[in-house]
Amino acid sequence: MNLRLWPRSLLWRTFLLLAALVVATTVGWFQIFRAYEVEPRARQISQNLVSIVNLTRSALVNSQPELRRELLSDLAEREGIQVYPSEPGST
Repeated sequence: MNLRLWPRSLLWRTFLLLAALVVATTVGWFQIFRAYEVEPRARQISQNLVSIVNLTRSALVNSQPELRRELLSDLAEREGIQVYPSEPGST
């Protein structure tokens, strides 16, 4: 029984080499795409987070003092945003 792992025909060798090249370039392209996609997504998420913090702060500062607790509970229930005081005594 003669087992050959590498084909002897030039056509099949060329085909295998081209197939390996296509696979290697596809993997390389995917890695480059992933590397360039990670930073913009992280930047966008951080900008969204900063916007949420700024809007929440602005809403709390400009709301009527007697309605602030209701605003905080609304933010917690509807948006899942929890606001905690920066100092233990401040409310």
